Amino acid sequence: MSSKKIGSLAMIILIFCSSTVFADSSYKLNEKRIFGKDRYETSAMISKDNWNSSSDVILCNGENFPDALCSVTLAKKYDAPILLVSKNAINENVMKELNRLNPKKITIIGKEGVISSEIEEKIKNFLPKKLQIERLGGMDRYETSKIIADKVGQSREIVLVSGKAPSDALTISSIAANKSMPVLLADENEESIQNYVKNNNVNKAYIIGGESCVPLEMERVAPSFERIYGKDRYESNQKVINRFRDSINFKSVYLTIASFNGVDQFADALSSAPLAAKDCSPIIFSDNTNKELLNIIQSKVNKDSTIIAIGGEKLVSNDTINNLIKSISSNQSNNSSSSGGSNNSNVKADYTLSLEQSFPGAFTYDLKFTSINSSNNLKEYQLLYDGKVIAEDKDGDGVVRVLAIFLGKDIDKSKFQILKQGEYINFNI
Repeated sequence: MSSKKIGSLAMIILIFCSSTVFADSSYKLNEKRIFGKDRYETSAMISKDNWNSSSDVILCNGENFPDALCSVTLAKKYDAPILLVSKNAINENVMKELNRLNPKKITIIGKEGVISSEIEEKIKNFLPKKLQIERLGGMDRYETSKIIADKVGQSREIVLVSGKAPSDALTISSIAANKSMPVLLADENEESIQNYVKNNNVNKAYIIGGESCVPLEMERVAPSFERIYGKDRYESNQKVINRFRDSINFKSVYLTIASFNGVDQFADALSSAPLAAKDCSPIIFSDNTNKELLNIIQSKVNKDSTIIAIGGEKLVSNDTINNLIKSISSNQSNNSSSSGGSNNSNVKADYTLSLEQSFPGAFTYDLKFTSINSSNNLKEYQLLYDGKVIAEDKDGDGVVRVLAIFLGKDIDKSKFQILKQGEYINFNI
């Protein structure tokens, strides 16, 4: 057998008899809210809450989304917050936050028609030290996205989104940024995108949105492509998170709005995206509570996870947060109670455990789970304890290696789970 990943949790103990695994009835996620009285103050509050200082700051128009959509990957590159201004005015709280951050450089996204030169001069006069200000803006939103992509630098993979609706770009923004993938507006100018792909040796394009958003012709701009979309912004949100679920960190889940009173909204999601990108956390649209998405989140979160609402209660209500947490916690409890096996006659175990010492004198045991209804072994699964992965069958031979420091009596049997492709497996241990 090839070498196996050994869990680092020293308290893992192997149980040599059948038992039922029940969920901890006290399971409860943490929650937090970051907000100001408007989108500008909210952007300042997000920055203040998560950056002690920053040598770089990204400045975006809080009312004009196209130029701002592609800036998250650049913010991640600079480890910079995104602060929002209007075309001709800068919020007092944003100005205070700039002063607190004390940046050496500010990057303004968009030309003077998006953020005026008066804003630039006001910042220069307000901040006493010598300050570098760079403006990234093209003749239109498409050229601006390419200019930003050039600043991000070469990547073998890129993201193509529509420049006419913000939700598709925002749903993948933290993921793209964490993976250093430039985001390009691609519902027009196919030739320009093709030139960018060729000049930057791009291998693959992730197209976010259906053909009505990003046309079919864009599928041929790169050697390979993958289109991800749903029937609406909420299903697209779920589809993107499902696609990248194995690389997303669910310790923090950011809950924002995608629309309000029928109008597209982007500001709070944009402001939170650089923060979410730090550890590739997901951005969830607050109305997106479909079963598939709940199953994804439920399978990934643990008691250390936090649901972070971005925006005031008028936008993301306490009821929305509480209902989401309740649904996740309830699903976690239900799935956990059926993930083990089998003194409970109502729970049917699908697999049973067999184990042997890894080698004579070893402090580890090799485990495999065999189907009760056949001789087949479970493969490509994860073994969890208290919500944490302690062993994983990465090479697909069905065997995992686990520490066996102590034996039996003191371990909490209810905390063992098996997870395969987002589904919990019933088993005996």
